Amino acid sequence: MKEFYFILITGSEKPPWILTRYRSPRNLSKGLGNPRLFATSEAAVNLLSKGIGWLSWSQIKKILEITRGQFRADVERRFVDDLILYLDYKIREGRQVTNERKQLSLW
Repeated sequence: MKEFYFILITGSEKPPWILTRYRSPRNLSKGLGNPRLFATSEAAVNLLSKGIGWLSWSQIKKILEITRGQFRADVERRFVDDLILYLDYKIREGRQVTNERKQLSLW
């Protein structure tokens, strides 16, 4: 059986509820749909549930900042710098959207 990994990347600093739910093999098995349509073995469901992960944009940015110096080529470091700048933008944009939604819900 092949290894499988699914990483969900979000702007949230907390894991999404659905991810927490599907880390349980029993819940994942239920979420896969009608068992008569797709035969799923217990081993496959256990493997899938262990391969589900989550990261926030902020965590990825922090990882890149920490590991930046390990890239030897200047072009790689510049690429990582560009990724960090992009993630800064993405994080700010996400916070702005979240704040706008909160303000709209107050009306």
